[in-house]
Amino acid sequence: MLELDNDFHKLIFQAVNKQRTYEFIRTQMVHFDRLRVLAYRMLKTEKNEQTLNDHENIMYAMEKRDAELAEMVMSRHLTRHLFDKNELDRICPDYFV
Repeated sequence: MLELDNDFHKLIFQAVNKQRTYEFIRTQMVHFDRLRVLAYRMLKTEKNEQTLNDHENIMYAMEKRDAELAEMVMSRHLTRHLFDKNELDRICPDYFV
């Protein structure tokens, strides 16, 4: 699922001709990806459903050319890791020190 999530983000960057920006961001995401991998493993079903739902909402907003809606759903998607970390803190309190 993580690879599909990355592919989705990459496609958005490609659609607006920002491939180099995407590649730079990917080089900076080592620790963030650790959190994402843990979230996908520990929160499997919920995390997968949220990611898929977010991507569907982002695509819908883009297809409708609704910039306000796109910004809202992208912001929610891109900050979801904060909720994931809180849940992981609860499940694995010794992991994040």
